[in-house]
Amino acid sequence: MKQRLSTACLMLTLILAMLSVPMTVSASVPANNEIKVYLDGKQLKFDVPPISDNGRTLVPMRAVFEALNAKVTWNDATGTITGKLNDTTVTVQLDNPIAQINNANITMDVPARIIQGRALVPLRFVSESFNNTIAWNSSTRSIEIYSSQALSVLYTTAVDNKDTSDYWYGNWSSPAERYMYADNDRIHILHFNEGKLAVSDYDKTTYRHLGKTNIPMELPLFGGFHASLDGYYYVVYGQTNMEESNTKSVFAIVKYDQAWKKIGQADIKDVHVTVPFDASNLNMDSQDGKLIVHTARERYLSDDGLHHQSNISFLIQTSDMSILAKGGQWPANHVSHSFAGYVGFDGSRIVYADHGDAYPRSIVLQTEDAGEITSEIDILTFPGRIGDNYTGAHLTGLEVTESNYLVVGSSVSLTQSYGTSSAKNLFISAVPKTATDSKAVKTAWITDYAPSSKSMVRESHISKISKDKYALLWKVETEGVEEGTLFYAIVSGDGSFLKAPVALKGVPSPGNMAPLVQGDTLTWYALEGKQMGIYTLDTAQ
Repeated sequence: MKQRLSTACLMLTLILAMLSVPMTVSASVPANNEIKVYLDGKQLKFDVPPISDNGRTLVPMRAVFEALNAKVTWNDATGTITGKLNDTTVTVQLDNPIAQINNANITMDVPARIIQGRALVPLRFVSESFNNTIAWNSSTRSIEIYSSQALSVLYTTAVDNKDTSDYWYGNWSSPAERYMYADNDRIHILHFNEGKLAVSDYDKTTYRHLGKTNIPMELPLFGGFHASLDGYYYVVYGQTNMEESNTKSVFAIVKYDQAWKKIGQADIKDVHVTVPFDASNLNMDSQDGKLIVHTARERYLSDDGLHHQSNISFLIQTSDMSILAKGGQWPANHVSHSFAGYVGFDGSRIVYADHGDAYPRSIVLQTEDAGEITSEIDILTFPGRIGDNYTGAHLTGLEVTESNYLVVGSSVSLTQSYGTSSAKNLFISAVPKTATDSKAVKTAWITDYAPSSKSMVRESHISKISKDKYALLWKVETEGVEEGTLFYAIVSGDGSFLKAPVALKGVPSPGNMAPLVQGDTLTWYALEGKQMGIYTLDTAQ
């Protein structure tokens, strides 16, 4: 009888043993109680279900090895199975607890055996043989196996069942409702859900849930959160002002300490706003006692009978939360319509990036020195009519490097079949700090899908890892495919590759949330059943 060795499936034992999961699965258990195994997001099918033996889970070897493209041989005379995957050779003999990994003897907790005509082996042994990433989700009774060795995954208590498939950037963006931040020995997740704002706390190492703090909201709308290097937290709230009152606060910027005690507040009024955060996101940065807030709004009724949308910014002195500058009807960095915006400090300079649909109709970068706009540089200029409410593009990030401003996003083709194709490619633009016009901008297209392609990039993220190292994450969606594919790459301060793109197969994307940066790692989470998966990518690998 010929059998094939299944390698990665064996990992189940290690995970279930480590997490003290009850081991009650057997070949006779009904299918809806069986443990499911996924490799890079795809469920593996077994003709013989996993079984429990002395507290260890055994699984069929053949299915997983075939999924991993391992070469397997069977010696009928000795009852020995040999599997070779990359540089690792594993040899297992039926009913013998002694196995070999690259000719070194290893004692398994339980031996391989034949069950219903299939060879089953303990998962702990496989986990010691191969370096795949594995995680156990008790709410779905499933094991997730990932081939990327740069990734680690674990499951923990979910945050109020808050949906994490929340990246809804169609023609325009929206404020993020989830943030991750860290302090001391804890990881925190701030989440706005069903009109309530709360912070859930987790152990930094194990992600064990430690508790939740509800945050009283100053105004009914949530705009954004910023954890400043000064040790304080800043939250922006808002409320509608359809009556167009100049005395009504439409934004409230609140300062908290790390125990979420309110320290101060800046109330913004008389800025021609009817709907705060309208058709855009909100982004903040802080430096040397100043906080800059950049978002968009719907304005008071104009002479043409319309409520127009444009960007708006506020500069706050954080020591006393006094307002240093507030955008009125026509701020100096005016962009209309601004469908997404990002901001950053570069020394005393403030740098803005906006996704403009009207004036200008481009992804535009502006710099501000001493309260004056000193440069306005178009990065991508869109064809079409002014204020079309469509550009086919997305602006997803801005980073300030030593000599450049890095701007990240995606777009349809601007020269071929404009407006007729859903194909969108990822770009990164390096704008030299000395640039005075768009001729100096260096734009690199990371993906190259043809306009007729069914693939597109909408969601992407850029995160600063260190002085000259930046991580890119992006999700490729393909028409007719339910789940997209997540990729990452590492670039330098001029946008050139330090690490070429790598696929993270089966890994959910961060969604409308910036990944948490801790040293060389990026961390994000996704709701999976009644638990959430914590995904950490080690960019140093």
